[in-house]
Amino acid sequence: MNFKITRRHLLAASGGFLALPLFESLASREANAAPASDPRRLVMIHLPNGTVTRMETPTWFSAPDGPLTAANAPIPLQPFSANLGDITLLRALTQSARDQALKNGAGGHGGSKPCFFTGQVPQNLTTDASGISGDSFDVMYAKTTPNGRNIYLGNSSQGGGDGVAYAYELSHKNGQKVVPEINPVSFYNAYFKDLAASNMPAPPSDYARNPKTLDVPVAAINSLRSELGKADRVRLDSYLTSLSDLKKTLGAQPPVATCTKPGMPSVDAATANQNGLRGMPYFARMTAFNSLIATAFQCDLFRSVAISFGSEGNYTTYDGAYPASLNYNGAALTIQYDHSVSHHSPISSEAGSYGYEPNMTRDRMHLYLVVDLINKLKAVSDPSGSAVLDNTIIMAGFCVDDGQHNSGPSLGTPMLVAGGKNFMKPGRSMDASPYDLNDLYFTFAGLLGMNIASFHPIPQTLKPYNKATGRMSGSTVVPL
Repeated sequence: MNFKITRRHLLAASGGFLALPLFESLASREANAAPASDPRRLVMIHLPNGTVTRMETPTWFSAPDGPLTAANAPIPLQPFSANLGDITLLRALTQSARDQALKNGAGGHGGSKPCFFTGQVPQNLTTDASGISGDSFDVMYAKTTPNGRNIYLGNSSQGGGDGVAYAYELSHKNGQKVVPEINPVSFYNAYFKDLAASNMPAPPSDYARNPKTLDVPVAAINSLRSELGKADRVRLDSYLTSLSDLKKTLGAQPPVATCTKPGMPSVDAATANQNGLRGMPYFARMTAFNSLIATAFQCDLFRSVAISFGSEGNYTTYDGAYPASLNYNGAALTIQYDHSVSHHSPISSEAGSYGYEPNMTRDRMHLYLVVDLINKLKAVSDPSGSAVLDNTIIMAGFCVDDGQHNSGPSLGTPMLVAGGKNFMKPGRSMDASPYDLNDLYFTFAGLLGMNIASFHPIPQTLKPYNKATGRMSGSTVVPL
C-alpha cells in the first residue's frame, strides 16, 4: 500500500516527537542568550545632592512616553545616543520613605540618604546607630546569591548632617551600617590579586538535560515504515537522518566564558583613600571600580554591588577632568563644589559659575561614569555567550528630590534603569508617577527571583511637594 505521510500518522507513530520544544541551539543568539544558568546581577548607583526638574526647566523629563531616541533625549542623556537602547528613564518616580523622613524633620540630604537603598523611614535620626532595621535592597539580594557577598563602593566616606547623626547610610546589613570601600587598590587586593584565570563552566543544553526528548520509538517507526510506499520511506529515512544530525548538534558544548585576572588599577594608591577628591583622581577611581565590577561579574565573584558617586553635601570638584563634549551650553565644571552645583547657586560666596547649565553638565558627567560601566559590562560575556549587561540590572538615580531644597515645585526624582535585555525592555522613557521607589525594588525582586511578597509598603500620604496620592507603595510591579 502506498499513502502519503500525514502529520497525524507521524505523531501517532512517534509518541509526539515532532512536537519539539524550542532548544537553545536552534534559536538565534539573541533569543537564547539567557539560559537559567546565567547569573543575574544588580548594581545600585547613588547620584549625590539632587538635580533640577521643574515645570519651567524639565531637564530630565522632556522626553515623552515611548522609545528614547537621539531626537527626543533629555539634556543629561543627549551625549549618550549610542547607549539610549540600553536605558529606561523613569520620570517622576516617588520616594515615599524619603518624603516621610523629611516630614519627620530631617534635612534634604541627610533625610533622603538613609531611605534610598532601604525603602524605610529611619526610626531615630539623632543617634549614631543605624536607625534602619534589617537590610537594604542590595544586601537583601546578595543574601540570596551563592556566596551571599554584597559589595559597597564609594568615592569618599559618606558623612552625616542635616539632622541625621550617622554616616554610611546607603547600604545596611542586619540593621548595621555598611562602610564603603573607597580605594580601588585595596578592593583589587581583597578580591582579584589571587584570582586564577579559568574558564567558566558552560551551562548544559536542553538536550543534555533531557537527552531522551528526541528519541524515536523504534517499534512505532518500523510499524509505520511497513505501511509506506517507496517514496514515503525515502522521505522518512531522510527525516530520521536529519533528526540524528540534530541530536549531534544539540549535544555539542555551548560557548565558554573566560575568567581573566585583571591588572592592578592604575590609580595613585597614595591618594586613593583621601576624601574631598579633585578632578582626575575622582574619575580614575570610579572607572577603575567599573573595570573591576565587570571582571567580578564575569568570574561570578559576587552579584550585588552598591555604589555612591559622592556623599550628600560633598565638596568634590571636577576640575574639567572629563570630556569637554559633556559641557552643556559651554558650562564647564572646574572649581565648583558638587554640593553647590546641585543647589544651582554658590554656598557662602564660593568661587565658580553656578546655575542651570553647570547642573546639567554635572549630571552628564555622572552619566558618563554610568555609561562607562554599561559599556564594560557589554564587553564581557556569560557562559551562554550573552553579554553580562543583558543579565544585569543597573539602577542609577538621586535620593534628593531637588538640589535647591524646599523651593518646589519639583517634578520628581530622575531614575534610570539600564541593562537586563534578557528579562526587561530597555530603551524607553516612561511616566513613572503611578509608582514609588519601593515598587521599583519590589519589581527588581521579581526579576531577580527573590520570592518576596512586597517591599516595605508605605502609605503615600505625606509628600514635601505637590499633592499627596494616598496610595500604598511597595507591592506594585513597574512595567520594565
